[in-house]
Amino acid sequence: MSRTTPSLLANLITIFIGMLLIGLKTATGLNIESIIELLKGAFLALVIFHSIMFFIQYFFNLLTVLTIWFIPVVFPILLGLSIIIGLIIAIPQFIRSIYYTIKDRRQVRYDIAS
Repeated sequence: MSRTTPSLLANLITIFIGMLLIGLKTATGLNIESIIELLKGAFLALVIFHSIMFFIQYFFNLLTVLTIWFIPVVFPILLGLSIIIGLIIAIPQFIRSIYYTIKDRRQVRYDIAS
């Protein structure tokens, strides 16, 4: 596996997350700030994933170890952990942004009614 493969995978994940967020914005009508918060969580997950990958590449000679245990064991674990960490960061921010969006809409209705 060449050194660019993790970056290619991370870029594909980034494109997928970007498409997902565009769909979220279209479906939910959230404001741009909440979408940016979600992007921050996804970006942080990719940064964590990249740092773990480069740490392993630096301290272990990945080219000799890859075919034995890295691809079937460690790579899916690292990918899963980075996605989970990103979701742990992004989901509370997403819920908070939905809460404030609903709260703002209620305030607008209250202002119009009074």
